[in-house]
Amino acid sequence: MSTPHKTALPALILLIAAIVLGILSIPALNGPLVLDSNKLYALEGVVTEHGNSAVFHTPGFGVGFERIISMFSFLLNIQGNGSLSPSQLKLTNIAIHITCGFFAFLSIQSLLRQSSYREKATTLALITGLLWLLSPINFNTSIYTIQRMTQLSALFALVGLFLYSKGRLSTHGGLRLTYIGAALAICAPLAALSKENGILLLAFLFLAELYFLNTSRPLFKDWQLVLAGSLGAIAAVFALVYFFPGTVNYDHRDFTLAERLLSQPRALIDYAQGIIFPYGSDIGLFTDDFVKSASLFKPIATIVSLLALTAISIFCVVGRRTPAKLAAYGLAFFLIGHAVESTFISLELYFPHRNYLPSLGVYLAAAWVIVYCLPSRNWSIVMMVIILTYFSAITYARSLTWSSRENIISTSVYYHPNSPRALSSYAQLALEQKDYKIAFAAINKAISHSNTLNRHIQRLYILCEAGATINNNEYERLKSAESLGVSNELAQALTNTLSLYKAGGCTQLNAADLVSALDDISTSYEKNGLGPWTIEYYAVEFLYVSGDKRHAHKRLQTRFDNGHAESGLYRVKLLIEEGNIDEAERTLEQARNQIIRNSQSDLLPILNNFNQQLNKIKEAALP
Repeated sequence: MSTPHKTALPALILLIAAIVLGILSIPALNGPLVLDSNKLYALEGVVTEHGNSAVFHTPGFGVGFERIISMFSFLLNIQGNGSLSPSQLKLTNIAIHITCGFFAFLSIQSLLRQSSYREKATTLALITGLLWLLSPINFNTSIYTIQRMTQLSALFALVGLFLYSKGRLSTHGGLRLTYIGAALAICAPLAALSKENGILLLAFLFLAELYFLNTSRPLFKDWQLVLAGSLGAIAAVFALVYFFPGTVNYDHRDFTLAERLLSQPRALIDYAQGIIFPYGSDIGLFTDDFVKSASLFKPIATIVSLLALTAISIFCVVGRRTPAKLAAYGLAFFLIGHAVESTFISLELYFPHRNYLPSLGVYLAAAWVIVYCLPSRNWSIVMMVIILTYFSAITYARSLTWSSRENIISTSVYYHPNSPRALSSYAQLALEQKDYKIAFAAINKAISHSNTLNRHIQRLYILCEAGATINNNEYERLKSAESLGVSNELAQALTNTLSLYKAGGCTQLNAADLVSALDDISTSYEKNGLGPWTIEYYAVEFLYVSGDKRHAHKRLQTRFDNGHAESGLYRVKLLIEEGNIDEAERTLEQARNQIIRNSQSDLLPILNNFNQQLNKIKEAALP
């Protein structure tokens, strides 16, 4: 039995590490929201509309209840502060990370307490928790606000692993059922509703059974466990592809499924390097310069990484029955943790923030090395001091990078000079500083690496701001785009250009020529079944602002008649602004019927909002 002193000491050490992390994070708290985190500003509208009851109107991240737990937590932050505060959101993320660190310690300690590592269980758990807590790669995830979704998913997974292992090893029947039931019926759904990969909690529980729990308290034969795990994995893949076919749709990517699968071994090996040997002040946001693997030997690192990954996988299997079982388990945990985001799903090729929970396995393997492979306890202590000091220094350097938009962009361009996303951001920064020469150079280089529509629209915007001539060749350049680009980046580029045009700037822009070019692009993509409403929306906006309102309404009505309810709703908005209430009511009723007929429940909130506006206008008109 552990004495109070032995129980309190690890908690005190973790607390000191948490305080150190808090101090290191201070510069980053003052930094802005970047990339996807900007989506959170939309939640301010929910607070404005619903006030103190805002949390009862939490929107999902996508359709229905996607990531609803994470969105609920963001809304609580905004409601509590009265507005969106980036520093408050980041501070909450740091608090969640610290909580995760404590549960990482508890879950590993619980898992090992009846294993062959029982005498060192607390030491191994403490070392792993410290490494994970002060890890620079995990700090990046924590301070990138929108990644709270990843954090909460990891938190509920760690709590679930702790409860499950505690239950499985309990000798009390009632407690056993309570703990296991809480892990499966509460933690698993909460993890999945924070972010979809939270479903991997079930895979982590299988792994814990296979390596430790079923050995300490046998319930199954090994072959039964492996068979159940294999069948579960196959069923999960088929269910994912069947119910969410978009997850394997690569039409919007500049790489194929085969190229993604070939690229992931390189990504995983690179992730492991960044986990163990983090380097520099790169915050890992602008990694779209990661080169895809075209074949096993192009680049040559593909085959090397595949062989290394194969060797690691063999070790995970063979090492289960050796003294290095803990290291094998840790590496298996790392691989299983990437089973969703680093396999066949059509996500971006490379994103370091995917390592938040998987990195725990690597640090557990490192803890085994530190405790069992070094000559003495003193060597282990010295090694930990060196590693934690190094981690703290790198984390602080990254905190400084996160402290301002200028630092984020300049650092990212330094580490990723061929990243289209970093170059695009650099072009925008130069534009704001009226350095048009650098802005043009940066956006042209971005286009050379990623010939997407959003980059070309940004080039058009720079021409507008610089007061440069916009000839017909510029509109033809738009048509040369090989893809639309990331949807929110395309929308942002179009919004910037439109806002400038609305404000009376960019007088050299020919709206009709721009809309004609967008129409050609739209037609090309609609043939492939993509139907880009984003392009149509902005085409109508440019026509409307240019004074061709009749043409704008005609386009919307035609698209609406062809079954696109969003076009009808947008026409209602314009009709209300014009004061044409009767026509707005008729169009709204048509839209209602179409939405109900096509079961487009995601459009109902917009429809209801317009209905409320019309009712208020009619009430105000009453004598």
